[in-house]
Amino acid sequence: MTKDEARENFSAAMDGELSEEEQQAFDRTLEANPELSAEYETFCQILGEAREMAAKKKVTDPPGDLLAGVQERIHQRSGGKFFRDRFARGPQRLGPMWIPLALLVVLAATWLAFSAHEVLP
Repeated sequence: MTKDEARENFSAAMDGELSEEEQQAFDRTLEANPELSAEYETFCQILGEAREMAAKKKVTDPPGDLLAGVQERIHQRSGGKFFRDRFARGPQRLGPMWIPLALLVVLAATWLAFSAHEVLP
């Protein structure tokens, strides 16, 4: 096993996820490279401390009004540009939809007008 392969297997070796053959090759590589062995020990120490910190930390749920509060702040800071209706603050406007709708009505009326006339030979 090369040094780079051993580095890639640091996490798996620490968690005991390597097969017996892979673990033996990993151990031989560490024995042959004192610098890599020191790097692995440092890795294990740092990861162990991080896991301890995560285990000690009490996880709390965010308050229920967190999303509404964030959206309200964005709305205020943007001068009303974003989160205008805050997902139901007021009625939505159909301004941009009127143009395509009017165009569709004009096209339908034109098609009906031309299809109503019978073409004579």
